[in-house]
Amino acid sequence: MNEPAKFIKMLEIYKRDSISDKVIFKMTKFLEKNPKFQPNIVKNASLAAEGLCKWVRAIYKYHHVYKAIQPLREDLEKANLSLKQATDELDTKRKLLMDVEEKCKELNDKFQAENFAKSKLKLQINECEIKMIRAKKLTSGLGGERDLWLKEAKRNEVDIENLLGDMLLSVSFISYLGAFTGSYRHNIIADYWIVKVLEEKIKCTQPFNFINMMGNPLEIQNWLFNGLPLDNISIENQLIIKYSDQWPLIIDPQNQARKFLKRIETLINDTKLVVAKPGKYMEKQLENVKNISIIKY
Repeated sequence: MNEPAKFIKMLEIYKRDSISDKVIFKMTKFLEKNPKFQPNIVKNASLAAEGLCKWVRAIYKYHHVYKAIQPLREDLEKANLSLKQATDELDTKRKLLMDVEEKCKELNDKFQAENFAKSKLKLQINECEIKMIRAKKLTSGLGGERDLWLKEAKRNEVDIENLLGDMLLSVSFISYLGAFTGSYRHNIIADYWIVKVLEEKIKCTQPFNFINMMGNPLEIQNWLFNGLPLDNISIENQLIIKYSDQWPLIIDPQNQARKFLKRIETLINDTKLVVAKPGKYMEKQLENVKNISIIKY
């Protein structure tokens, strides 16, 4: 006790987690034999003795509490180890999943590219077939040009007779049927308009086909090659846009029409194409329409 500071330091660093059972047994015997070893009694003799008494009893109680919770701490360590192993395995599985998803994305992109190339090849095949048919007509016509001109003249006579009715139906189609479905367009023409035209003693082509009447096969092939969908409704809609003087309102959730129109108009004149979204920029561009030719979507 000649060096109290050193003694206090020794008490502070005392290895309380590894007290031997022999020491605890001696402490138990000591406390049983000395029931007056209590801080409130010992303090009457010395304050330092009171502090040491508190420390001894605290260490004694701590040992029993530590012994009681030691199995729980061991279970906790095992649980933490199991959790770490499960977490490591989960991270491994997540990495594997990310690799699989990346591979799927790569394959999907490749599929989309190959599918687009397939569509282009189909269009090229169709174009080649049309050219082949025309070439056959040309070669066969060289041998029987007189018969061809006779048939063409007869067909022109029929077309001239039907011209007024066909133009009435085509103009009506462009003006009124843009917002309707393909089946409704067909039904209203076949069941109502042609009947009304014939009632007025005006001849027209039967059955009436708007694409054949107003479309140019080569131009339509060019549209299809540049992204126009292959269905008749899309072709009819593009013909309506082409011949109408009004700005079209296009409902285009998949951006098919926007991509096609942007591509086809860029091919015509890329210096006059502006894509504007709603807002101040669009308002500014709309002001410019008064003075210069600008195409907007």
